[in-house]
Amino acid sequence: ACYLQDRMEAARQLLADGAAPPPVFFAPSGASSAPAADEDPPTEDEIFDYLSPLYYNSDVSAQCVVGALVYIERLFVHAGVPPLKSNWRQVVLTALVLAAKVWDDTGSSNAEFADASGTAYAVGDVNAMEQRFLHLIEYNVAITRQLYTRIYFELRELCERREVQLPLRPLSVAELDTIERRVETTQKFSKSFARRRLVAKFGRPKSSLRPR
Repeated sequence: ACYLQDRMEAARQLLADGAAPPPVFFAPSGASSAPAADEDPPTEDEIFDYLSPLYYNSDVSAQCVVGALVYIERLFVHAGVPPLKSNWRQVVLTALVLAAKVWDDTGSSNAEFADASGTAYAVGDVNAMEQRFLHLIEYNVAITRQLYTRIYFELRELCERREVQLPLRPLSVAELDTIERRVETTQKFSKSFARRRLVAKFGRPKSSLRPR
């Protein structure tokens, strides 16, 4: 919660300083208006109250949450879509969906995440948000052990500054090896899925070789 609140405050400040409005992450109603620059982010308590039942009802691991934070940061930095008051619930839910598939052997399905969200999102919404997220980060779900370790210690440092206890231990070398192999497998699948979507949309590229 403290990490998300910190990133939302940074994004709010960027917008207030005149940065271009980010793309809309997901608008099921067809709305396309950009978020206002003066929208204050939710409090840590509000974020925690949303995350807590989502975490316990979706059967994800604690390490999966760190993976979700990596994806949220990637969406912010590389896709220009930060977590804001208007989209943070959608972004967090979708990041958890992706992280569960990458990190957890028995991760929840999209239908289970839709149920965990209460009445907020139907399974079709979760599917659409997952595809939107993957498109924005260019299907890059890779997380190396170095990246995971860096995010973990940044998170711990942030919690210490805010005098909040981080209920998460560092992963062992063996655990990091296992996760890195699983991520590599998922990354290959994501790239293959992206190619199939391009083929379905535009057709197969014509060969540049001419018959003799």
